Amino acid sequence: SSEELSSTLFKLGWRSAEDVARAKIEELGGVPGVGGEVGATKLKEAAGKQVEIEKERRAEAARVAAETRAAEVAAAAVAAVAAAAAAAAVVAAAEAEAAAAATSGEAKG
Repeated sequence: SSEELSSTLFKLGWRSAEDVARAKIEELGGVPGVGGEVGATKLKEAAGKQVEIEKERRAEAARVAAETRAAEVAAAAVAAVAAAAAAAAVVAAAEAEAAAAATSGEAKG
């Protein structure tokens, strides 16, 4: 079974698809259950395809993480701009109030 073959390969030191993809056909062909050099060739090809799938998955995960980080940075920038605008509005209102109070005080005086 494939579970027995996986266990055998693991026991013999092949711990990942990449390990199997890098293995020599002659080495794999001698493993019980592989099916000689023909089976070893098929196994190496399948392992190579799996390695490519894993690389694509890691690249996609990295891309998604980068996009997520970029969105977080953009959201933080928007929040900072909104906070600055709110602070500017408060300052402008305080200045207008002070000017009105000064004008009112001059009119009384």
